[in-house]
Amino acid sequence: MNCGAVVNGKFCHICGQENVEPRETFWNLVTHFVYDITHFDGKFFSTVKYLVFKPGFLSREYMRGRRMNYLNPIKMYVFTSAFFFIFFFSVVNTSDAVRLNENESAGKIDVPIKKNATIVDSSGTALQKRKNAGQLNQVKADSLVQSISDSIQIKYKNSIAADTIKNKPVNRVAHYDSIQQTLPVDKRDGWIIHRFTTKEQALKEKYAGNKRMMWEALAEKFMHYFPQVLFVSLPIVALLLQLLFYRHKKFYYADHIIFTVHLYCGLFILMFLRISVSKGKALPYMHWLKYFTVLLIAYTFWYLYKSMRNFYQQGRAKTIVKFSLLLFSSVFVMAFLFLVFGLLAFLTI
Repeated sequence: MNCGAVVNGKFCHICGQENVEPRETFWNLVTHFVYDITHFDGKFFSTVKYLVFKPGFLSREYMRGRRMNYLNPIKMYVFTSAFFFIFFFSVVNTSDAVRLNENESAGKIDVPIKKNATIVDSSGTALQKRKNAGQLNQVKADSLVQSISDSIQIKYKNSIAADTIKNKPVNRVAHYDSIQQTLPVDKRDGWIIHRFTTKEQALKEKYAGNKRMMWEALAEKFMHYFPQVLFVSLPIVALLLQLLFYRHKKFYYADHIIFTVHLYCGLFILMFLRISVSKGKALPYMHWLKYFTVLLIAYTFWYLYKSMRNFYQQGRAKTIVKFSLLLFSSVFVMAFLFLVFGLLAFLTI
């Protein structure tokens, strides 16, 4: 035995190790392998069934000590989050999203203008006076634009926005630092502004001013921070739950953690279904899936509410109020985390 005790029965009375022969046969190895696989699968599928269709049930069972028939919450979180993000990164293309946003923005301002157009009244006669007045206004506008352009070029001739000086490549970061050195100490940028401006100029130089490539790289980097965002938000959401249910002394912070873990696992499964359905709508004769999408969204909100109701065992009115407060506060938490990790992605690409 591992503990060194002498065992006469099937199990050690001290450490609980099974009393088996040190050298196992091939059949014993196969038997243990099949048992371990089927035992895990049985636990996993039964856990998923209760997790999705009986919100809050697994967390209550865990508090009561009934844990042997279900997969451990931490193992469940690791498995479902890994599966979801592998699927998520395989179907989500950040470059397509950036390109779509660019096309939509371009479509808002891309208005074709036909030059030298002649305006004709209802009788078919050209409105020569309006044309002459339009030409005069056009000349004035061109002259105004030219004067503004000249002033801008003079003002920013030596700025860090210039790409070249005398047809020679410009090191944007070095040029920015050189300008900062010429300024008085009290007029120079602070550490934070200096850090972000330096990074911005480095990215412009790295991607040759191609904004689409910069946004694609930033979106790709941020998307890979998304698992960390959710993982960091988990203990914060549990803390919010502890504040909402601080009067219930029977719930410890660890209990709120277990409930939040089960809640996230259920949301991973529902988000997986939601993305799968959205991808399936593009297939022929599958337009009816849009109705299933609406049902999934409605079920997600009901699932969050029902989980709180079943786990904390409070009335409907109190649960709705605390559910609303949890959603409201979670929006601010996620917005703050998105901002922090967005800045981190910007500084690390």
